Amino acid sequence: MNNEIINGSSHEKHNLNDEETKISERLFKKFDEYFISRKNKNENTGLYFSTNQNFDNFALLLNNSNSDIKNLIKPLGVYFSSDKTTACNIGDIYESFVKQERVVIECIPDIIVELSYMSDKNLFSAKKKIYEELGIFEYWEINTEKKDIIVYRLNDDKLKFSSTYYPGDKVKTPILKGFGLSIHDVFNSRIAI
Repeated sequence: MNNEIINGSSHEKHNLNDEETKISERLFKKFDEYFISRKNKNENTGLYFSTNQNFDNFALLLNNSNSDIKNLIKPLGVYFSSDKTTACNIGDIYESFVKQERVVIECIPDIIVELSYMSDKNLFSAKKKIYEELGIFEYWEINTEKKDIIVYRLNDDKLKFSSTYYPGDKVKTPILKGFGLSIHDVFNSRIAI
């Protein structure tokens, strides 16, 4: 079953449609291209996981620090910095992921990427609160209808709105030097001239 557990309650996860699967694949490709370019410069940049085909491929087991409740969350993608990759032994986990084995990660990522669904606003608020409590640096919300990405960044222990990126923009983050994710590349769209 394709479920998430959020604050102790089970919620059915939306299955990816063809467009969303392609978005997930494009995100993975763009992160991979970035990592390869940095590796060629002998820079260790971390790892990115993406659902690609289905949400059963991997999940995050996140412990809420205020209680003993576990949260099993299946985001579209997650990024772990090189420090966390080493500390959490993420490299070994990544090898299982590449083999398309089911993977559950118990380490806190630096960036979480989610697809936005208007009907799930309460659920997104609950997840955002969990991410905030755990100190996740950025939370990206991809809206396939509006074709934009909203980024929330940790500031004063709160995930606060940072920016909305529209077609023609590039998503940038201070934790990935030289990284720029074109909105066109995410949605495979071009602006008419």
